[in-house]
Amino acid sequence: MKRIIILSAPSGTGKSSVISALQTIFPNISFSISATTRPPRKGEVDGQDYHFISREKFCEDLNNNKFIDHCKGHTGHLYGTYWSALHTQTTGNQWLLLDVNFEGFHAMKPAALAEGFEVIDLLLLPPSLQELQNRLIGRNTESLSHIQERLDFVHKDISHHDLYTYVVVNDVLEQCVQRCCTILKQHPNIDPSRFDLCAHEHANALLHEHTQKNIR
Repeated sequence: MKRIIILSAPSGTGKSSVISALQTIFPNISFSISATTRPPRKGEVDGQDYHFISREKFCEDLNNNKFIDHCKGHTGHLYGTYWSALHTQTTGNQWLLLDVNFEGFHAMKPAALAEGFEVIDLLLLPPSLQELQNRLIGRNTESLSHIQERLDFVHKDISHHDLYTYVVVNDVLEQCVQRCCTILKQHPNIDPSRFDLCAHEHANALLHEHTQKNIR
């Protein structure tokens, strides 16, 4: 059965580092390259990091039902995953890993299951909102106002944590990667509560922390 791995996380949680580590450990994992209308950041390569396309091209492909999921980011740019990626990057023993937000996960999982794919879905959480903010600032790629916009979206990103099969806290990268490896190796013969009983409690604590910050 063709397998896809759906990975969601708030910006700054460390998705890229986790994905890179997983691809090193599992050479048969390929990364799905999404399309976006935003301009490339410094060092990003078209066709490697994203398919950077115009808004007109994105809308044309959307109207032609070429996307399995699509969404508008907090800055107004559009993002989407092509259906073709699921079929061309899951041949043989190849697994496809997709980095999507909750909206993408919510649209993609039932659609992929209906097409006969095996789906493993994981939600990564930051150790704290303060650490998340520190990581975003440490990137030195966005203004403080854009960083605040990302932090404002945290509630939306993690409020549906109970809909994910697996929830993992990325407190220490090596430990987070090891937890993800165990999930990929043992799924579906693994009890999700082994990993995410405390992680779900952590998600609720983050949501509470986010609410209190907004109140103040």
